[in-house]
Amino acid sequence: MEASHSRYLELTGLDNRQTSELMPMYVMATRQEWAALTTARLGRRAGPVLSITAGGYCYDGVCVLWDIGPRGTLSVAAHEGLHQFFAHRLTQSLPMWLEEGICVLAEGHQLNKGLLVFTPKNNPSRITALRNAIVNRHWVKTARLLPMDAGDAVGTGIAEKAIGYYGQVWALSMFIRSVPAYNSGMQRMIADAESGRMHLAMGLDATALTKLRRRGRAYNKTVSVPLFKHYISDDLDAFEAEYLAYARKLAGLK
Repeated sequence: MEASHSRYLELTGLDNRQTSELMPMYVMATRQEWAALTTARLGRRAGPVLSITAGGYCYDGVCVLWDIGPRGTLSVAAHEGLHQFFAHRLTQSLPMWLEEGICVLAEGHQLNKGLLVFTPKNNPSRITALRNAIVNRHWVKTARLLPMDAGDAVGTGIAEKAIGYYGQVWALSMFIRSVPAYNSGMQRMIADAESGRMHLAMGLDATALTKLRRRGRAYNKTVSVPLFKHYISDDLDAFEAEYLAYARKLAGLK
């Protein structure tokens, strides 16, 4: 996780701020132990969380995982650890297309004689999900993808579409990072979220954005497209064409 923390700084462009605040992470031996700890921590709020089938979650700045094997557990830890990092570092909440996308970027890694190397482009499960989304016509266009969250993907009731969501936001973040102007905009958004200035991009005051955040998932649906247009691109059709072409190449499709 210390290596992951260094990777988070690289991905986000944030500085290495020293803090005495702990970022707790529990890794349980079995799913049963994980479920017991989740129920003890969340009480009545545990219901939806207990439907998770692999890995774990981050809630209120605390990660709770269970062992799903070395590679899988490390990937989930890196992903959820970035959610945790954001919870501790940011004053304002990022839209889910960015937060989930960049957390997926943190997953890919290789271990070679004890040396950990992060490989965001080498993520076989996300590549497969992305390829299936394109080939099986589950591709979600940018205008619809931006206001989505994981709950929307799962709510389709089709596992392939739910998995495809993560494949698409992975490809979205990969594409944004590959274009200097887009990457600069992404890092400006993250910096503004840390400093508490992201509301200016919405034409709101900070209090209004805070009130909107209290509306739960409605926050993401409200801010996602305007923030994308402000920081990344205001031409969604042109962006979609570039993004799909990049995603097809990333998935190994012509």
